[in-house]
Amino acid sequence: MGSQGNAGITAISAPSRTWLRLLFCAVFVSAGCSSGGSSDVQGDADAATTAGADSEGSPPKRVDGAACKVHKGDVGAEGVVDLEALAGVCTIEGDVFLTGGAGNPLNEAALAQLVNLRVIEGSLIIEDIAAAGLEGLSHLERIDGDLNITANHYLQRLDGLAALHTIGHDFILRDNDALVAIDTPKLKTIASGLLVQANPSLTSLSGLDAVAALDNTVRIVGNQALLGLQGLEGLRIIGAGGLVVAENQRLLSVAPLERLERCGDLLQIRDNRDLVKVSGIFE
Repeated sequence: MGSQGNAGITAISAPSRTWLRLLFCAVFVSAGCSSGGSSDVQGDADAATTAGADSEGSPPKRVDGAACKVHKGDVGAEGVVDLEALAGVCTIEGDVFLTGGAGNPLNEAALAQLVNLRVIEGSLIIEDIAAAGLEGLSHLERIDGDLNITANHYLQRLDGLAALHTIGHDFILRDNDALVAIDTPKLKTIASGLLVQANPSLTSLSGLDAVAALDNTVRIVGNQALLGLQGLEGLRIIGAGGLVVAENQRLLSVAPLERLERCGDLLQIRDNRDLVKVSGIFE
């Protein structure tokens, strides 16, 4: 792909624009916070049971050395009181909804109750919390469903997810006003799609460096402070939905995509005001 102008740059388009829109919606709309099935943790401590032995026959341990517990079912939490019942839980067999609550916000002290959490056998939705970081999730290693971090006005960084290596479905990062960095150094697997949209303070995608392939759409859209795509250097394969990089007004380069080998049904780079040249992709 050679040098092009300052306006929208579209490299490859699918046979049917309408079909692609439907495909993207099928991938990402389903990743939103579902309305049914969640229940408050408060009063549900009896749903937690001692975890089984690991693959070597030794019971997993909490950070304080005590035996781990398993919580069966979904978790809905709006404040520190709701999380106290999870203080010794290492595995949650369900979805986890961490959402802001008037007068009892989810802040760093509340999230500290989750310090033992290692596995979520469902999705993790973090929305409108009062924390600047996610250090309380520092031992979380695996999410079997989506990781959806949306509309958090105080969240500045994700480096608290330092142990996370696997997201079993979509990674959605949207409308987080203060977020400046992703910083998930151990993250290697995002099994489905990636959406990074409307995070006005985000300057790079560093922290996604170890992700080599995604099965579905990658959309990097409307991040006004994003200067480059550093963090996508390791990306080789994008699945059916393809790649969209659009409306990132300060984006200067897409060079980190030069190792991309395969890109589904769509490769679209458009309406990035300061991007005057696209080169190196599929050359």
